[in-house]
Amino acid sequence: GETHVGIAFSDNRRADSMSLLHLATYCDLRLDLDVTQASGDYLWFVPRLPLDVRKAIATRCRAIARQRPVIRNGFSLNPNCYFDSDGTMHSLPGTGLTCATFVLRVFSSCRWPLVQEGTWPLRPEDEIRFGELQRLIHAHLERLCARSGLSLAEESTYVDRMADELPCVRIRPEEVAAACDQPRLPASFAECEPAGRALVATLVARAASRRG
Repeated sequence: GETHVGIAFSDNRRADSMSLLHLATYCDLRLDLDVTQASGDYLWFVPRLPLDVRKAIATRCRAIARQRPVIRNGFSLNPNCYFDSDGTMHSLPGTGLTCATFVLRVFSSCRWPLVQEGTWPLRPEDEIRFGELQRLIHAHLERLCARSGLSLAEESTYVDRMADELPCVRIRPEEVAAACDQPRLPASFAECEPAGRALVATLVARAASRRG
């Protein structure tokens, strides 16, 4: 299966639980409550940032969760996208985010970038993954629009045009997660790519042991 990434932060509900803010899919920003490390469903990393910065990022996440902006998917890194302190999203027309770039833009909105985006290369296999994602969105678009009240015709046109962003660099979810475990930020591709592969191997091994 594919990997996924979000931002976990203290929700002040229970000492051993967190809230998880993540872009689950097209136009589907979610806040999952009472997520615990003990569940074994997640790998957790605390970025090596000052405590006041981590608190500021958590505050920004709470604001975004309150606003619940409609976030479409997009293939580019969308460097001009940002979230105001009140959680309002600003992005150029016709652009969107993935689960990975959502996390990156939250951090960069707080002026603490996680990665050195310019160090990532184009990888042919990522264009294949972008095509798979586009087809998956189309397959579920009618249900998504019915749930959100969006126009199916308009969203179908938007999804068709997502391919216009290709070819473009993709920062994978596991690479964003791996950045949070690096000794210095922002982290580079040379640091995050092998660390990301190691994370995937860990998840695969954990899943295999469960099937046991």
